[in-house]
Parts: sequence; C-alpha cells; structure tokens
Amino acid sequence: MGEFTFAQERANGMTSASIFRSWATLIGFALAVPVASLPLVGPDDLSGQLQGVVVDPEGAPVEGATVELWGETRRLSARLTNAAGEFSFPEGLGNDAVGFYVGRLGFKSAQVPYESAARSGFRITIETQAIALSGFLVEASEELCFEEDDREAKRLWASLADRYSQAIDTVGVATYLASAELVVPIGAVGPVELPEFSPGQRGSNSLLRFSWRRHIERSGYARRVRRTDLTGSYDSWTYPPLDADFSGHFVDPLFGELHRFRFEDADDNGWTVGFCARDRNEEDPWLTGRLRIAADTTLQWAEWMFRTAEPYEGAGGRAVFPEVVSDPEHTFLLPTEGLFYRRTGEEELVQRYQRFEGWIVAEGDSVPFLPLRNSPPDTAGTRLRPR
Repeated sequence: MGEFTFAQERANGMTSASIFRSWATLIGFALAVPVASLPLVGPDDLSGQLQGVVVDPEGAPVEGATVELWGETRRLSARLTNAAGEFSFPEGLGNDAVGFYVGRLGFKSAQVPYESAARSGFRITIETQAIALSGFLVEASEELCFEEDDREAKRLWASLADRYSQAIDTVGVATYLASAELVVPIGAVGPVELPEFSPGQRGSNSLLRFSWRRHIERSGYARRVRRTDLTGSYDSWTYPPLDADFSGHFVDPLFGELHRFRFEDADDNGWTVGFCARDRNEEDPWLTGRLRIAADTTLQWAEWMFRTAEPYEGAGGRAVFPEVVSDPEHTFLLPTEGLFYRRTGEEELVQRYQRFEGWIVAEGDSVPFLPLRNSPPDTAGTRLRPR
C-alpha cells in the first residue's frame, strides 16, 4: 500500500539522506545546488541559517512557494518564499533534516535531498504544471463516486484528523493576505502574480463557520443565491470557503461521516486519498476530491469540486497547508494558499487566488484584531491569542 517511511528504510540498512537523494534523482523533479548570489554563511559556520531560492525552469524566482524542511518522519518547519523566491530556516534545524519538500499551485511538487555539505544555500527548480480540472465539464448527474469504503484509507484519514484541534468552532480567526479575483479561460485556472502583501484582511468568527457546518449537515455543500451582472440577474450558488477559514472542515468528524475514502496513490513520503459523498440526496450539493497526506499524517494539500443541481457551475478549489505546530491543543487546519473557481460561461471561469500571511487565532466568538503590520512573519503557521 506504499506505507513506507524514511525510518523504515533506515531500519532496512539505508540512511534517510540516501533514500531521499535516490528518490529525487530517480524521479527527476528538482535539482539542488549551492547559490552564490544569496547571502552565505562562512565555511566555519555551517550551523547558521539554511538559505535558498526557488525558481522556475527559466530561472525566474517563484514567490509564495511552500518550502518544508523534513526530518525522518515529520515536517520540521515550513516557510513561504518571498518575492525573490528566497527562503531561510533558523539555526539548528539542519541537524535533523533529511530533505526539502517544495510546492506551489501551478507547479509540480519537488522533493530535494538535504546535503549537509551545502547548508550555505540551495537552489531548487520546480517545473510548471497546469491545474487539472478533472471532470469539469461532466454533468452533476453522472456517477463519479466509488461505492465502498476502503477501511485503511478511512483509518488514515482518522489519523490525519487526530493531528489537528477540533476546537475550530470555538475560536475566531483572521489574517492579512494578498489576493486577486479575475475571469480566465477554462484551462487557465491557477496562481497569478500578486503584489507584496497588501492591507487586505480575511477573518471569520465561530458562528459563521458553525452556520456553514449546520447547512452542510442538513442541505449539502452550497446555498442557492441570485447574482446580478451586466447581462442581468441569474440563479447561482454560494459555496463554503474551504480554500480559506473553513478549511478545517477536512478534518471535522462530520466530513468523515459524509464521505467514503480510497487510496489513489502512495510513495515514500505520503498518500493521496480520494473522497466522495457516502449517501447523498441527488438534489443536495455534494463534494468530491483528493487529500494529500504526508508521512507524518499531516495534510499537505486538498483539492475538490462541488457537484450541484442546475445551474451546474463546475466550482471547486485547492488549498495548501503548513506544517503542524508543536502545541497540539492549538493546531488548527488553516491554509497558506487557496484557490477557488466557478464557471461563469461556456468557456470562462471566475477564480479567486489568495495567499495568507499567517493566521491569528483567538478564543471566543469574535474575529480577532490583527497586529500592526511592520513586516510579514517568517512562518506560515497559526498563532493563538488568548482572550
């Protein structure tokens, strides 16, 4: 089934670093080499910051990529690259590192071995990859779901859910963000170039998320609305923000009750698990998609599509998540990057792309105040602010 970790490989007589190196070499996802143009630590100070840059095949910097530093069986830390594609990790993490995992919407994920001799800097190249809208033009009435649960896949999802706090309905969340919303041709959905983090903000209180949860439990994954544009008024749907502050739904017990799970793919570093509606009323909106679960049973990304009655808009999204913080009581599933899209015509989509600066979580039923923005934080995770 592919449940094979770095630690298991070492038990079989190979080092974790050599396994990671061999895997990346065979797959050919990425190349890591020293970077002379970055600030480098001196040759006698190899325990300093781990610095590097992420670029595309043309050598252009990739902003907003998630760079994860991995130990044998877990993510040690994660960073978002800046406008120059640069990232850095604090002193000491390299002692336990065996490799990097790099991801961004619109690019192939890259797994890169950690080389202790190159701690002074890494250059990681990731290849572009169009976001596949599988089944986008398939009508909602067609059967797209599997009929039976895979018990092992369901057990793996339960292990994933256990890694995160289930208290998301008792807190308010807020973040600064950079975002863009635009109309694109079908097939062109994906990340867009964004300016530096603007004063844009996003947040929600527990009552709003509870309202969506109750609606999903009773009526499914969308609400009917009436929209108006230059052509006039028309029927449409509004969807839960799974790409933003409602992403914790993927580890909610309700999500597990409503969906079947099955393995789609597995490798040394995790599993891809498909999900689809368990028992649904054909009139109620439902959800289908995939979860990428890392070897440490944390969630790396989720992608999904909404299936509705007419008007069927082929709506869906994708979200990328950071590493789990050390405090298990305050480990909320909130994304670093999110994409939502829905069809507005026969050949066009409206898409919303958001990159989140770092979530603030406050206990209680109100949206927390955000601190003054002097500079973006160097972490993509969440911070708890007690009331």
